[in-house]
Amino acid sequence: MIKFENVSKAYEENNVVKNLSFEIKKGELCVLIGPSGCGKSTTLKMINRLVEPTEGAITIEGKNVRDFKPEILRRRIGYVIQNIGLFPHLSVKENISVVPKLLKWDKDKIDKRVSELMHLMGMQESLFLKKHPSELSGGQAQRIGVARALAADPDIVLMDEPFGALDPITKSGLQNEILRLQRKVQKTIVFVTHDIDEAVKLADRIAVMNEGKLVAYDKPEAILNNKENEFIKKFVGFDRALKKLTRLYVEDFIKPYKSVKTADLSEFAKRRIESEIFVWVLDDNGELKGWLNNDDSIDFAENIENLVVTGIENLQISPGCSLRDALSVMMSENVVTLPVVDNRKLIGEIRLADIVGNEKNI
Repeated sequence: MIKFENVSKAYEENNVVKNLSFEIKKGELCVLIGPSGCGKSTTLKMINRLVEPTEGAITIEGKNVRDFKPEILRRRIGYVIQNIGLFPHLSVKENISVVPKLLKWDKDKIDKRVSELMHLMGMQESLFLKKHPSELSGGQAQRIGVARALAADPDIVLMDEPFGALDPITKSGLQNEILRLQRKVQKTIVFVTHDIDEAVKLADRIAVMNEGKLVAYDKPEAILNNKENEFIKKFVGFDRALKKLTRLYVEDFIKPYKSVKTADLSEFAKRRIESEIFVWVLDDNGELKGWLNNDDSIDFAENIENLVVTGIENLQISPGCSLRDALSVMMSENVVTLPVVDNRKLIGEIRLADIVGNEKNI
C-alpha cells in the first residue's frame, strides 16, 4: 500500500531522515515511534507531501506520490494532528464537511456522511453539529478531528501524535475508540507517537526510529521481545511483561462463574455457596447486582437482596479490555476476581491467576 524506498530528508547539513525502506500493507495500523527529533513526524508528512523527500521514493499502490498534485493527494488522505486543527469559525458539521465540499459532493451525500460519522464517533448530532470547537472538550474535539479525517472515506489516514496533549483517561478512551473504529473501517493508518505503551496497544506493526534511521520494523510482540538491540531495550523499558498484557484481551481469558438470583430462596443460595468463597448475584434479566460472600456471620433466613454486597461499578470490566486494564482494576480495588460484563449482563469472570499464571503469555 505505502512503500518507502531509500527515502532521506535533509535540511541543509542536517539529515533528519536517513535511507528509510519499509512497506505498510493495506489495512494495517503502523506506528512510527522514537525519541523527539528522530524524524518520525517528518516521515509521516512526506507521505502527503507536506514535506518533500530529498532522496528516494514513496509510493502508494505503486504510484509515486510525486506524480500527484499535492492538493489532490491530500484530499484522498485523512490527516489528524495533535492540536486537532479544527477551524474555529466553522461549526462541527462544517468542519467535518470541508473535504467532501472540496470534492464537490452534493448536499445530501455530505449530510448522510456527517450523520454516519457522528454515529461512528458516538456523538449525538442534535447536541454537537451546531457547536463550534471552542464549545467542545479536548476529547470531543479530537473525535471531530478524526471524523473530519475520515469524511471523504480515504484509504489512508495519517495521525501525528493525535492524543499527546490529552489527559490519561481521555487518551485511553480515544485509543480504544481508534481500535474499535479500525475493526469496523479497516483503513491504512500511519500513527506517530513517542509513547511506547500507546504504540503497543494500537499497532499492527511498529517502526522504531532513532536519529533518522529505522532501527526495527516488526509486530509489537517482536519489538517487546527484542533483547539484542540496546536502544530498543532501553526504549521499551523494564516493564516489557506488563506491556505485553496490553496485547492480550479479557475475552480470551473469561472463565465460567457461579451465581444466584435475587429471587432465589435463601436455602438454595446457602447450598450454592457452600463450596465457594463467593457467588455473583444477578437479577432475573441476568444483570449483575453484586456478590454474596460465604460468611458464617450471614443469616440465610433473610431475603437474599438484603445480603448482597453492592457498589460494584468499579469492578466491572468489558470483554474488549486488555489484561493490563484488568490487572490495574484488580490492584486498585484490591481484588483477585473481576466480573466480565457485556451490555449490563454478566458473561463470565477473570481471575488474577489467569493473568499472571501463564508464563508464555507474559
